[in-house]
Amino acid sequence: MYEGKDKPEPDTLLGDYWQLRQQELRVEEPISPGAYVDAGDIESLQRSLDSEGSWVSAAGGRLSLALRAGWLTDHVERLIVEMQAVDMPFALAFADSNDPLGRRGAVPGLVELVKSVNDIVVLRCDLGAIGAVAHGASLGAVGTSTGVRHAVPPGHQPGGVANDKSPSVFLPKLLDFKLGSFLDSLPRAASPTCELECCQGAPLRRLHDEHMNTEARRHNRVAIGEVIHKVVSTERPQRARVFKSLCIDAEHEAHELSGLARRPLKVRPQVAAWARL
Repeated sequence: MYEGKDKPEPDTLLGDYWQLRQQELRVEEPISPGAYVDAGDIESLQRSLDSEGSWVSAAGGRLSLALRAGWLTDHVERLIVEMQAVDMPFALAFADSNDPLGRRGAVPGLVELVKSVNDIVVLRCDLGAIGAVAHGASLGAVGTSTGVRHAVPPGHQPGGVANDKSPSVFLPKLLDFKLGSFLDSLPRAASPTCELECCQGAPLRRLHDEHMNTEARRHNRVAIGEVIHKVVSTERPQRARVFKSLCIDAEHEAHELSGLARRPLKVRPQVAAWARL
C-alpha cells in the first residue's frame, strides 16, 4: 500500500491486484490500494479520493489513504470537507519520519476528524489508534514493532536510533514503546517488570537483544491488549475519559520513574496531548 511508482503491475483490466491478493487472504473487508497525499496538497487529495473511490465503488470495502501528519495540524478542516463529500468508509494511516501524532496539534486534529467523518479505521498506528477509537473511530490497528506504527513519507528516512537493533518494547504504565537498549541501561530499581501471562513477572530488560524480537512482540501483543481492554470494555461515552485517565497516569508514572532512574523521563508528546484533551 501507498507505494506509488513501486506498486506491482495490475493483474486485471481494472488494476485490481490488491483485490485479488485480499481475496486470496480472505480479507473480510477489503481496502483500496492506497495513495499517499502530502500535507495541504488539495489537488492530490481530490485525485486520490476520486481514484481510490472508483476502486471501492467497483470492488467494495474502504477507501485507503496515507496522509502526511500536517493534514491533522494545519489542514484538518479542509480534509474533513473533502472526505465528507466522498461519503465512503475510510482506512487511514498517517505519515511522518517519527511519530505523526507527536506533532503539536495532531491529536486534537485527529479527534476532530474522527468525530466529523463517519466510519474511519485508523491503520498502521500506535496507541493513538486506541485514542481514535475512544473518540469515535470505527476500528484501529496498533503495530507491535517499529516499522508498522506509522507510514514514512516517500523520499524520507524513518526516525529512531541509528544502528540500534534492540527490540521495541511496550511499557503499559507509560503507554510507550522503549528500546530494549534503553531498558537495559536503567538501574535495577527502575527496571520495569511485566506481570502478565507473557512474562510472568520477568524484568523487561531481558528483551535488550535483537534475537529477542519474537518474544518482545509477544509481550507487546499481550500488553497492548490489556490497555485496549481497559478502554473498549467500557461504554462508548466513557471511553475517551478512560483513555485520558490512562494518559494522565502515564505522566505520573514517568515522574516516579525519573526519580528511580536518576534521569529526567517524560511521556511522549502524543501521550501528553491525549492527557490534555
